[in-house]
Amino acid sequence: MRIEVLSRCDIEGLPLPKVSHAVISITDPDKPEASLRTNRETKGVLRLQFDDATYKYHPDCVLFTQDMATQIKCFLEQMIPVNYLIVHCEAGISRSAAVAQAVRKVIPESKICYDYRHNPNPLVLRLLSQALES
Repeated sequence: MRIEVLSRCDIEGLPLPKVSHAVISITDPDKPEASLRTNRETKGVLRLQFDDATYKYHPDCVLFTQDMATQIKCFLEQMIPVNYLIVHCEAGISRSAAVAQAVRKVIPESKICYDYRHNPNPLVLRLLSQALES
């Protein structure tokens, strides 16, 4: 499986590929959903909203939860055998990179496409890895 990590700007600016794919769309809780240019090859879209945080640094902070990790696991199980997974978050650096890295652990033949700036969110990586490995 090819896993592409993108920013919101990237995914809103480009049409989605014309090959079978699924999308995990991560946005900040205080922002609207990302505008995706889906097509008939888009087999599914999972939308989640949570802050890029590892602890509740203010009362309105929305952390990634075990329930969200389970949602991703169930989504992936439904989307297999899609060969192309697109994961995006606002900047395409932390939350989406963590999702990609966790998926890579359980699907070792997958290839992650991202650049040097990525710094996976540790909370997302830990909770999602636990969910995917169970």
